[in-house]
Amino acid sequence: MEWSATRLLIVDDDERYADALSELLSASFPRIQIHCVTTIDEACRRVDSGSVDMVILDLGLPDADGIEALERLHDCMTEIPIIVLTSQLDEVLALEALKSGAEDYLVKGSVDQPTLTRSVRYALERHRGIRDLARVSRELQFANAALEKLTLIDPLTELLNRRGLQQALTREIKRLERENIDVLVLLVDIDDFKRVNDSFGHAVGDVALQEIAQRLSTCVRGADYACRIGGDEFLLLLPNADRVEAARIAERARVSIATITIQHSTGTLRLTASVAAMLLRRDTPSIDELLTTAHQLLQRSKKEGKNRVVYEEEEFDDTEKRHDAQAELCTDLAQGKNLRTVKQNAGQFFPCLRRAQRADAGRPSLSARGSPHRNRAAPARKISREPVPINADRNSGRAPAGFLPPTHPTPHILRGDQRAADLRRSLVFARAGP
Repeated sequence: MEWSATRLLIVDDDERYADALSELLSASFPRIQIHCVTTIDEACRRVDSGSVDMVILDLGLPDADGIEALERLHDCMTEIPIIVLTSQLDEVLALEALKSGAEDYLVKGSVDQPTLTRSVRYALERHRGIRDLARVSRELQFANAALEKLTLIDPLTELLNRRGLQQALTREIKRLERENIDVLVLLVDIDDFKRVNDSFGHAVGDVALQEIAQRLSTCVRGADYACRIGGDEFLLLLPNADRVEAARIAERARVSIATITIQHSTGTLRLTASVAAMLLRRDTPSIDELLTTAHQLLQRSKKEGKNRVVYEEEEFDDTEKRHDAQAELCTDLAQGKNLRTVKQNAGQFFPCLRRAQRADAGRPSLSARGSPHRNRAAPARKISREPVPINADRNSGRAPAGFLPPTHPTPHILRGDQRAADLRRSLVFARAGP
């Protein structure tokens, strides 16, 4: 900073003393710009305007006395050097001001030109060093943050790498012990990816991996972790997710990869993936132990034809839970709960399941024997708000068309069993009318 360009602000309610200081400073720095104010509020407004490089502050102002004046000035600026003025009896106050951030202090009545010049030069130079040190410190923090990102992020896909995954895994295991929640793990392995590199080259393989990473990032929730653990393997960590939600995310990831199409000069590249879904346990604190279990599960998908999701049977089997919900729904319908009948025309009645009650329990319970949608994914359909007509043939054994279930994202498709048959009979016969 050139001395001729220095903009100095004197804050003192004694205007004559302020003028005297201005004369002394002008003699030492001919081109210095000096402004004088009498209150701390005026000083803050001047500082806020960005037209101040240095402040000489009296600690005995009418609107702020003592350290309060310095603190209020610090509130409106942080990187401007301040020299404080005190009376001869306020040496203790001057020392306290230095501890609070002032660069130097001057005692009124003992200020001459050499003393004032030295103090101003010292304050400017010292603060310049502090400012440069702060700038270097910020640059170092940014560089460290970038370096840490490089150690945790895979540079090709910009997903977490193995080290980043290990940190996330450690956090979630601690949370698992503390909150007793479920953490689901999805291991995604690209089928026959070596063929891609051999046939199309590593450049195309890198493009494919980037596209896969982008697709997987869109499949997970905001609190989930998406990681590339090496080669063509990816891992999704889903904290606080239930089995149904994990199954839905797993299937979404598989389908999103299966729909990737990459055009190349030698042809079109299509990809598929095998996915293994499992629960994170407290006894798998490291990535290697987790991958050992997941790879064993993944082999099932490979043996069964690839491009599919496999699950830990004992962890994802919700048959008992669904059967309990179905039994409760059948009992309610048999008693006329959650069902109303509306008469239309002559002798035609239309029972309707109330959406606000038992909707979730009712959807999987209607994948009944004889349904044309059995053993294949049915299109998602909502339970109608409108009355749904019942077939005239009560013994046809077919569920009403309006009650077709949406695709249920669990690995165990409900087969037509006695509970489903009971439910169909409840829907048919639980009607009122003449």
